[in-house]
Amino acid sequence: MGMAEALDRLPGASTSPAERFRAALGPYEEGIALQRQNFRRRYPTLTPAELDALIEAWLAREPAG
Repeated sequence: MGMAEALDRLPGASTSPAERFRAALGPYEEGIALQRQNFRRRYPTLTPAELDALIEAWLAREPAG
């Protein structure tokens, strides 16, 4: 049994794995949007392609800690 199936068997687990995944995507996408705004403020002369490259590099970095 996988993790998703185990979570589905918990009492009160009324949402599907797909619904939980979609719910998790919201904060993830909001975080990317916030970082994009931060980079725009810090580097106002970046082209859209340069900004996209900076976001991709930021997403690919190793987590701190």
